[in-house]
Amino acid sequence: MARKKKKRKSFPAAAGAVPTVDTTRKAKAKKQPQGQPIRETVESLVVAFILAFLFRTFQAEAFVIPTGSMAPTLMGRHKDVVCPVSGERFKVNASTEQSDFNQLRDQFPDSLPDDQLRRMAQTVGGVSPSCRYAMPLAPGLPTRAEPEGVDSTASSYSGDRILVNKYIYEFSDPRRWDVVVFKYPGDTGTNYIKRLVGLPNEELRLYQGDLFVRPLGSNESYRVADRSPSKMLAMRQIVHDTDHESATLLNAGWPARWQADDAGSAWESRVAESGLRARQSFAVKSGSDGVQWLRYRHTPPPPEAWLPPRKSRVTLEEIAADRGQPSLITDFNAYNTEVTRYHARRYGVAAVKPQSMGLHWVGDLWLDAEVNLEAAEGDLVLELVEGGVHFRCTLDLAAETASLSAHEFETGDAIEGFAPKASGVLSGAGKHRLRFANVDDKLMLWVDGKAVEFDKPTAYDVDKVFGSREQIVPRTSEADAGDLAPVGIGARGARLTVDRAEVSRDIYYIADTWENPLRGRVNGLPVTDWRVDGNAIAGRFPISTEDGPTWLTDIAFDPSRWAVFSQREAVDFVTEEDQYFVLGDNSGASLDCRLWKSGGQGAGDPGGPYLERKLLIGKAVCVYWPHSWLFPIPNVTDMRLVR
Repeated sequence: MARKKKKRKSFPAAAGAVPTVDTTRKAKAKKQPQGQPIRETVESLVVAFILAFLFRTFQAEAFVIPTGSMAPTLMGRHKDVVCPVSGERFKVNASTEQSDFNQLRDQFPDSLPDDQLRRMAQTVGGVSPSCRYAMPLAPGLPTRAEPEGVDSTASSYSGDRILVNKYIYEFSDPRRWDVVVFKYPGDTGTNYIKRLVGLPNEELRLYQGDLFVRPLGSNESYRVADRSPSKMLAMRQIVHDTDHESATLLNAGWPARWQADDAGSAWESRVAESGLRARQSFAVKSGSDGVQWLRYRHTPPPPEAWLPPRKSRVTLEEIAADRGQPSLITDFNAYNTEVTRYHARRYGVAAVKPQSMGLHWVGDLWLDAEVNLEAAEGDLVLELVEGGVHFRCTLDLAAETASLSAHEFETGDAIEGFAPKASGVLSGAGKHRLRFANVDDKLMLWVDGKAVEFDKPTAYDVDKVFGSREQIVPRTSEADAGDLAPVGIGARGARLTVDRAEVSRDIYYIADTWENPLRGRVNGLPVTDWRVDGNAIAGRFPISTEDGPTWLTDIAFDPSRWAVFSQREAVDFVTEEDQYFVLGDNSGASLDCRLWKSGGQGAGDPGGPYLERKLLIGKAVCVYWPHSWLFPIPNVTDMRLVR
């Protein structure tokens, strides 16, 4: 839930705070009339109050984000830490400490004092995004890797402070993808913040993680809602970064994420270790006529792999041999991996809720690569796989051209009718930053921060590429790893070094509604694209399929279960005049329009899955005051515009 309370205390000048009066000045030699200093003070205060009131009422207002429903775009109360085994900075939710305290107080009525219950409800653990290190955020919590530098005193920081433009919607209509602040329909005394995704008089559909729209009452086909590249970039989430590898994992024989496609490949992997952190880079000198492939396989360890062995004395090497198999990329969000002291003491610091480790396959991916070209010769190929289809961008380094293509699963045949081209793409040898994306049924390429313009549209026909949207399901085989090797970098006759490679995923909107027949009646149900069949068993969540029951938490690791992806449900919503639809960027942990009770008559119930225009407060403009590393100095590098 993304509840937001108005900040009532004064803020810095940017928030319209009232300036203080200088009381340190010495009186001038000339005596002022009696009562004049008091009058000047009162006048100054009145003027300052009027200015602050006008600024607050008609232009902008400061708000504090209390919860994480918009993470990672906006942060609620959180822990801000650096993983000691990979050097990766990440943030963990701490906004549930109050609700966890309330649950513990109900569980232990009158048996434990409140201060002890609050200590039990503290967030003391989280999971790193890339290496999945189960990181202790308090002393005394066991872990297999106990490096120096574990942040045993991690503070809980308040959420981002943002400025909201309250004036903009008086003269212009809200736009799709705006981040808006509004009064919650079930309690107008409470402010929420979400992303506005649906406009008035529309039919909306959530399916396969994407948002589709069409005009209300239209017979048109649904289309993917358009986003600008800047919006896409703001909403993506990191999956893996070769600058933040774990030397502990690599030395234990855990499979490296990036590997050459075969033993005889021309690719050479280089690892630079610094303490427990490792950085990977890759070099190739390819004289072959064929493409030499370097591919990413998603092999994150389970958080429990970092726990010390118990009676069984299982080593990390043994866990690597058993669990080091590739899986699908899912909607994992490190922010949601908080572990309370109570659960950490009972089950270990890796006692993360199973649904917080990602349940839904994400096929819309990004590849960022820092490449150093030794010579402007040969081809460099960037590849992203979705539903078994290989989407490629081939860069001819000598001709400075780029071409896009899509290739069939297993056969590798190019799909006809899709071949956009661009010229003047690369300016010869040297260092370049490349970004290739397959998002919202569209391929995009950036070179050195500049978007490349192609001679034809780069959006592809889903029906022509996949057969139909319903057939977009993950695929793998012995001949073609498919979605188990979803990102690739290829070289043909090229000499180059990949100094850094990052894999990111797009936001995934989960298709769920209040009308889910089990929602609210079974504790611990996750928000999912499927209907959970009965109670969760050991946190694994059984679902019914055409082939019988299966475990929702095991699907990503087991290709024999992938048929369930063809059974993902679509949910539809309607907006009428002056109605909008809002969603949180943290889709698995957001109380947004999807889950607002339709026609609710009870206290605190919204009228339905929509937001009325009259409840809009304004548009979020910027994070002007992120949490302070050293009070009162804010973390300047985290100040940013809200996209």
